Amino acid sequence: MSLESAHQFVSRMKEDGEFRSVASSSPGNEVLNDYLTVQGYEFDRLELIAAMAACMADLDKMMQD
Repeated sequence: MSLESAHQFVSRMKEDGEFRSVASSSPGNEVLNDYLTVQGYEFDRLELIAAMAACMADLDKMMQD
């Protein structure tokens, strides 16, 4: 599993509307996990939380600048 992979996933979710739509409309965790694995992403829940927190910190910093 990889924190870097989680960061890449979060970044793609922000930038790629089609990918975001497919990932968001997944009918369940198992199907979503299979889709993400095929797309080359491997991370666990804690790595995803850390990547999302970093994204939020970046957004907060941008809002303050």
